[in-house]
Amino acid sequence: MNSVFICWDNSNIFHEAQRLAGERNEGADGRYRVRINFDNLLRLVHAGRPLKKALPTGSVPPEMRQLWNGMESKNMEVQL
Repeated sequence: MNSVFICWDNSNIFHEAQRLAGERNEGADGRYRVRINFDNLLRLVHAGRPLKKALPTGSVPPEMRQLWNGMESKNMEVQL
């Protein structure tokens, strides 16, 4: 089975999830209650195929440092 290379832009994924929550009428603050489990997202994307490399990118708001540290601990090369 071929290995995969995954590159994702965290900001685009997160903002699109917020937009979708707002459209689904999840309440006035629905877009601000969005949470994404990136470990599950990564598993879904590579679908059991060997992961050659994952390159997450995004911005550096202080509340995101835990996310970036978690990705780096899984040997991902984070680009900020």
